Amino acid sequence: MRLYKTITHLIATLLVLNFSIVCMAGSLVVPAGLEFDFSEDFDFPEGLDITYQVIPAIDKTVKYIAIWNGDELQYTILVNKLPKDYLDPKVYMQGFYRDIKTAYNDAKSKGSGGFNTKGKLKATAVELLYSPTPDNPKAMIGVHLTDGKEAYGAMINEYQKSPDTDAILKEVVSIFRTAKIADPATVPQADRREEDGYIGTWASDSTLPNGQSVNAKMNMDQYLNFKAEVSVEGKLIFVGTGNWYVSDKKIFWAYMYSNPQLSDDDKKDEDEVISFERNELVLKNKKTGKTNTFKKFP
Repeated sequence: MRLYKTITHLIATLLVLNFSIVCMAGSLVVPAGLEFDFSEDFDFPEGLDITYQVIPAIDKTVKYIAIWNGDELQYTILVNKLPKDYLDPKVYMQGFYRDIKTAYNDAKSKGSGGFNTKGKLKATAVELLYSPTPDNPKAMIGVHLTDGKEAYGAMINEYQKSPDTDAILKEVVSIFRTAKIADPATVPQADRREEDGYIGTWASDSTLPNGQSVNAKMNMDQYLNFKAEVSVEGKLIFVGTGNWYVSDKKIFWAYMYSNPQLSDDDKKDEDEVISFERNELVLKNKKTGKTNTFKKFP
């Protein structure tokens, strides 16, 4: 999942638009492999527009389904195809709740429910409430869809100053009720991202001043999630998961879960890419100044 960011109402002035308007009587196919059918019987409030676009203030490389009221962004929807391990909605939603709860201690579930889509997918939606700041309550919605063979996950982020969370949940359900698995021939190929070359499992071996061996391993997946593990003398001492992205030859990390738990200051980290070849990655950590060489697993 991407770094959670609070974006002010000035977002409209920061946009360099690169989008295609989704006609309310048309359809949208996203690279994850889902098609949304916005036909004439699509139930959606007047005055709201749906676009599919890059929003540079959020991420310069990813296209979002975006819902607008005039030039004010209401919320975004990011859809990913999930690994086979996530066919069960409970597994996906447990991870969704854990990640949000780790980032925002006050996060709590407002409710959940299931529904069927026109494309015969079983869908589950969960709404979580949290407060990025004391006077700025927000809701985040997770949606899981499956036909029993494939699974898809979506994260909905709100950007209104005072969102009507009940109304947004109703709108999100209306959008996903139109979903079906797209004909593979119609699925657009996602634009190649700077991150694509880094996807995979990497490992680094080093030695502490006392002579103990250290092994660090990280898995970076196509959905921009990562899992990091550190072992000393073969004993696992740290596990962390979260989101990552690449910009200006730097890798940015946002930990959503860790054991032992990281301090708030350490939940975000940054590495400079010193060199990068297909099977070797040399990183210099911004906080420690230490350089590590990682080898890619076959």
